[in-house]
Amino acid sequence: MFMFRNCAVLLVIGSICCFIYGLFRLHVEVEPNACRMTYMFGEPMFAKLGVRDGDQYPNYALYYYYEGLRQPLDPQKRRMTGAPVIFVPGNAGSYKQVRSLASVALRKAMSNDAGIHLDYYTIDYDEELSALYGGYLPRQQSYLKLCIRTILSIYEGRTEQPSIVLIGHSMGGKLAQSVLVDPAIGQHINTIISISTPLDQPVLNLDTQLEEFYDQTDAVLRKLRTATVPTMTTNVCDSLHQRPPSVQRMASQDSSARLDNVLLISTGGGNRDLLVRPGLTSSRFNDLHAMTSAIPKVSLSCDHLSAVWCLQFMQAINRFLFSVAYVREDRSSIAFGTNKQRNLQSALSTFVKPRRRQQNTVRFGAAGNWHEEQRLVINKYFTNGLKGTFFDLIGLQRQERYRKAAIEALNVDEEDWLFGCSAEDHNKTGQLYCEKATSLMHLVQWLPNEDRDPRSIALLDLHNLRKTYVHWTHLLIRLPPSAKRIGYNLDIYDPKERVTDIKMPRWYTMAKLPLINETLQGTLHHRLRISEMVDPYQSIRVIVEPLQCINPEYRVTARICVPWAAGFERFQTLNYEYSYSSALSRLVLEFYGWSPAHLVCVLLID
Repeated sequence: MFMFRNCAVLLVIGSICCFIYGLFRLHVEVEPNACRMTYMFGEPMFAKLGVRDGDQYPNYALYYYYEGLRQPLDPQKRRMTGAPVIFVPGNAGSYKQVRSLASVALRKAMSNDAGIHLDYYTIDYDEELSALYGGYLPRQQSYLKLCIRTILSIYEGRTEQPSIVLIGHSMGGKLAQSVLVDPAIGQHINTIISISTPLDQPVLNLDTQLEEFYDQTDAVLRKLRTATVPTMTTNVCDSLHQRPPSVQRMASQDSSARLDNVLLISTGGGNRDLLVRPGLTSSRFNDLHAMTSAIPKVSLSCDHLSAVWCLQFMQAINRFLFSVAYVREDRSSIAFGTNKQRNLQSALSTFVKPRRRQQNTVRFGAAGNWHEEQRLVINKYFTNGLKGTFFDLIGLQRQERYRKAAIEALNVDEEDWLFGCSAEDHNKTGQLYCEKATSLMHLVQWLPNEDRDPRSIALLDLHNLRKTYVHWTHLLIRLPPSAKRIGYNLDIYDPKERVTDIKMPRWYTMAKLPLINETLQGTLHHRLRISEMVDPYQSIRVIVEPLQCINPEYRVTARICVPWAAGFERFQTLNYEYSYSSALSRLVLEFYGWSPAHLVCVLLID
């Protein structure tokens, strides 16, 4: 009996230790904060506005943000010419959290040649704990409606009906979404951007009032807005770039609901946000969802508070707002465009993949370093840079099984470097060259590479290229002059040979299983499909062990994609040995209860 009791005590202690270790791995061992601080170049100022019927909410207030002016500014007594934006703080949030967003907008307006500028307003909810007590939410919602009406009155009298953008952080994003249930308010809302917001269900359901608020909002939105719900056949991992549910039409519902004209964008902070897990930040009613770790020019994880001051993220949000704003015909004021499809394309360009200009034709001369390559695998680098432009022609005529090509460029900044063309021999020199070529930069994705050299990659289907452009004979890679190390990698392969299927192990499985014994030197792209992710405790470790490297400072970038959840892809740079255990178990935890599917991990090896 004594021995049994000791064993039971040891078992309990061991279980507690394992539990604490698991929490430590999931919530403490996260990536460092790579956000840059946002600074104000003038003294932050807040002008309080009078809200009609606001006397019944004495603890709340509405402010207009401006900087550096010595004289007080009253938006209700002067003509406001910017496009209106309202910041809605969340649980225990301060109205002063608007400073980073608004300050970046002020700096951006100074350098905008078109004269576009934004008017930022912010709401003071007295830092109420709205995530812990649902009784605050109806009052905050009512006050938000009053604020919207007040701001609309400031901009009334314009030739066009004014529209407002709402930006909500944490529970503020849910409040912004909830005002759509009032059709009189919803018609004036242009776009809603939620930042780290639990949209469809709360983080903690502590009382019936909180549950009722979510249920009532959901019930009305189901009637007034088209929902996009993933199915068992949904797969957003087919291409290098994910498309939002609204573009893929995951649901078969009629898309003519009353509130479908409002653009809803949700964002999540990723691993560093320990308060609102990423799986809660998306909504069935959204048009687009993006994690900060996958947003171009952001590519980092934000914790719950840094999401409202992270400079890279603030710049991305304002970049989108400026792209959808325009100067009215009378040149008297700024407004947000009401064409939702155009605004959605701008959102895709900002939060998913930068929009490239239309495929343009570029002319080249025969002079220069022109070379033709027929090899399947190429690793070509110029350690000391290039004094002149270097051209490589890659033949498109290959054996039937070589369908795919992965091309990576290193240290090629924003210039066009990938083209398709029809090569010909020069009359005088006999050198093979392309007189004109069509840019393929719309197929290129820039990869997060920490603070190292710029890195971009294109995954091409050679069969589709030959069918679409029947006159093309070659791909053209152009490397510009550079004083730094520059080059490219090419990998043409049979896609069947680069896919490995993995079943998530059970809790009792501890043995190592070799997936790929050895890859060909120069291999650039490999896909791991991980299936049977049904339990949140399942984890897997992938060990990448280099046998021989052309470049001693090799890099392996993993793109982790969840097929049924657009916007949740992640990029991770691997070292000599990187454990996926925390990443994969966290992914299962985030989407536990969703439709079971698989996970795709793409290894981009250099």
